[in-house]
Amino acid sequence: MTLYLYFHGDALLHTLTGELPTAPIAFDEPIDEIESEVVDSVRILTARVPKQPPPPDHEWRSLRRVLPDLQPEQFYRYSRALQLLEWHHTYRFCSRCGSPALRHGTELAIACTVCDQLHYPRVNPCVIVAIYRENQLLLARAHRFQIPMFSLIAGYVEVGETLEQAVKREVLEEVGLTVDNIQYVRSQPWPYPTNLMLGFTARYVSGDIVLEEEEIAEAAFYSPAALPLIPPIGSIARSLIDEVCAQLRSESE
Repeated sequence: MTLYLYFHGDALLHTLTGELPTAPIAFDEPIDEIESEVVDSVRILTARVPKQPPPPDHEWRSLRRVLPDLQPEQFYRYSRALQLLEWHHTYRFCSRCGSPALRHGTELAIACTVCDQLHYPRVNPCVIVAIYRENQLLLARAHRFQIPMFSLIAGYVEVGETLEQAVKREVLEEVGLTVDNIQYVRSQPWPYPTNLMLGFTARYVSGDIVLEEEEIAEAAFYSPAALPLIPPIGSIARSLIDEVCAQLRSESE
């Protein structure tokens, strides 16, 4: 069996019935590039498509839009495909000498055509943390959200930091709070653009909410019984929110 993953941005081409194409599609413009992998006996062809209307009986669906309907293994497969496309689109030249770089045989790497330096896909570690106090959970709305959705504090891990240090720094920078009892929960690949989200819980210690105004529009502690609009099912943010809220409810009974 062969699946065709045609991406425009983060939008994946589906049939109107929600299926992935199982046969190649002729587009009006040439596609940028194709990656091929075999996963669990399924051949996966992945391509980047220039901006254009979908073919008849097809539509573009953002990964964010279809996330609640995906099984975890499906999302991981699509996330990996999108990240590999981004990698090949971005890293066409050697970062050591600037010469063109080409795919290195069957290995997941590109090789410089001059100095033979190998370059592997880049993964950006990010922390995301559910902060609780008594029977409340901290939620924040970022300026970048196009809808009034509230999520968790998150940010990139900086050079030389431990994950726990990154959690404390991001929380202090974005909302002015200090936390302790930092506990790792789970991770999720996130193709925006090539992130690995590392999920934590943490306990509020001290401080009043002071927003990092360039990133955060508003933030507050919420009761599990009165949450605002939160991320969709399938995202690590939603799973952390659901688990902490369930724990807070059980402790208040």
